[in-house]
Amino acid sequence: MDNQTKTPNFNKVLDEILSQLKPHQKTCQQCQNVFDIFTEDIEFYKKLQVPPPKLCPECRKQRRFGFYNNILKFYKKEDVRTGEKIISTFSSDSPYKIFDLHHWWSDKWGGEDYGKDYDFNKPFFEQFQN
Repeated sequence: MDNQTKTPNFNKVLDEILSQLKPHQKTCQQCQNVFDIFTEDIEFYKKLQVPPPKLCPECRKQRRFGFYNNILKFYKKEDVRTGEKIISTFSSDSPYKIFDLHHWWSDKWGGEDYGKDYDFNKPFFEQFQN
């Protein structure tokens, strides 16, 4: 395996940080709460070759889940079977098709209903968005 890296300076600094890292308490840069960094955490950071976090676990969770709409609900027409309005996390102007729960879990539809032909002469990601 080739040990060459495209970021040798970053890797050198990261290795220094991780080699000197000891269990300690740290203050979150976002909420100012104090959180612990344990030996197991340090081993995990070394394994993944990532720097220690600057945010507490709760703030990191908020950042991870920030993209997901778990609160706002909309009425949107069910696109496949009945066409009646159902509660959805997608707004009515969203391009995504929604299914009622019974239809979603039924055997009345399959991947061929929404599948696309793949053109091997074009790059994958060029076709992926479509």
